[in-house]
Amino acid sequence: MNVSDAPGAIAPVLMQPLSETDVEPLRRQFRIDLFAGMAAAVVFAGLSVWAAVKSQGFLEMDAATHFVIARQASEDARQIVGVWGRPLCTGIYALPASLRNLRDAVVAVRCTSLLLALICAATTWCLAKGQRLRWPSLAVICLLAQPLFFLHSFSELTEIPFVTLLTLAFLAYQRRQWLLLSLLTAFLPLGRPEGLAFALFAAFALLAHRRWWWVILLPLPMILWCYIGWVINDRPYDMQWWQWLGRNSPWSWISPYGKGDSMSFVARLPAVTSPGFFPFTIIGIVLALTAWPRGREAVLGFWRVLVGSDHARRCRILAALLALFILVAHSLLWFLGLMASNGELRYMIIVAPFWALLAAEGCQWFFNRYNFGHMLAWASTLALLPILANARYRVVPLSLYDNDLLGQKLAQWYRSDDYVNRRFPHIMATPPMMALFLDLKKADQPWRMVHAGKTHMMDCQPGTVLIWDKLYGQSNSDQGMVVHEQDIEKNGWIPYRSVMAGEVQAKIYLSRQEIDGNPTMAPTVQ
Repeated sequence: MNVSDAPGAIAPVLMQPLSETDVEPLRRQFRIDLFAGMAAAVVFAGLSVWAAVKSQGFLEMDAATHFVIARQASEDARQIVGVWGRPLCTGIYALPASLRNLRDAVVAVRCTSLLLALICAATTWCLAKGQRLRWPSLAVICLLAQPLFFLHSFSELTEIPFVTLLTLAFLAYQRRQWLLLSLLTAFLPLGRPEGLAFALFAAFALLAHRRWWWVILLPLPMILWCYIGWVINDRPYDMQWWQWLGRNSPWSWISPYGKGDSMSFVARLPAVTSPGFFPFTIIGIVLALTAWPRGREAVLGFWRVLVGSDHARRCRILAALLALFILVAHSLLWFLGLMASNGELRYMIIVAPFWALLAAEGCQWFFNRYNFGHMLAWASTLALLPILANARYRVVPLSLYDNDLLGQKLAQWYRSDDYVNRRFPHIMATPPMMALFLDLKKADQPWRMVHAGKTHMMDCQPGTVLIWDKLYGQSNSDQGMVVHEQDIEKNGWIPYRSVMAGEVQAKIYLSRQEIDGNPTMAPTVQ
């Protein structure tokens, strides 16, 4: 055998610096990839800002609720630690939501959400590069093309802050930055309930990689949240500080929304990944799962994935497993009617970058397998298809619908009814939009807006007006907030009038103590 044929003789050749002729194609590829990613981000940002400014309505009623919580937070510290609003999201949105003008505050919060979405996209590019995709910008295009991700980029909901933090945490894992992984993952439970599951996954990964000492950081933010919440809420006498978070959790174990089809999320998955990229997502899932160890290694496959030497392959498999975990977990919760699940598709957004990575891998395999050229150009074309769909069936910009208009009319009624405004300063309203359009001075909000739950409804405190509607009065993830019409009059409330907007109606009740002995306030229904 010649010396040049020996394995050791190859090393000096590989160690030689690349010539300019070899480097130039790599530089050109990098420039094209960077331009494609930045162009996608610019188009995405422009459309998102346009939708944020033009949309008069909210993506969901929960979005309006989160905005109101964030708007109150600068003056009422209890809102920062609120379990429903979540400290991560309320803390991020509190500053832009505090702008004096209501409309400016809404747009500022939506632009903050867009900024987080762009950070998420940049992190996805880094993840794709770490997973050795030839065109990392392909993953960015697949992410920004997701219809729900776009809609949430100008919303006030919890998904975008959560997925941004989760993506940064996964990047820290990919780069073996264990301290950063622990710190970022520790704050995930402060963003959404699923954060607790991801914190457990991070703890298992740290143990598998023999970095067990960082596990101690994972529960610290939740412990701090629990203690601060207990202190800010005047140290309730009926509980210890470590009980505060569990006692104030708004999610009922048995869902008040009932049960649904076990395949509901799977059937609607194209709306998450974008219909044009859905076939490539399936290919990506198959490719990722076929990278799972086989043969004898299959017995300890999961452990081999976590501690094996090929870290890039491990991250590739885990990205697919995390996306599928959320899909399966929420499908089961919806099918079994647990944890206040109502089958909303937006739950899938919390792993949107992982769906994008799978779609990018599937797209890259398909184009290489069948020798198609101009991959980025074709992907960009597929990404723009939802715009054509919106031109035919308009979704964006968001309009004011009946429930939005009902809240607006209720706010106008309360301001115009001088007697009720003066004598009934406490407002207990189930329609979420009334609090938004009323936009009381923030210093007044803590005592003027009363939660429309069973406890306060049964008290019937003097000076309180109760505004109840069938949809939000009887549907809530917290069973303590569910109030039925037949229970209202039994607890001393007097019907006053009703307000309608389109097909929806709200009924207004006054506390009995303010009406008794006042002949000028005979109850009327309009």
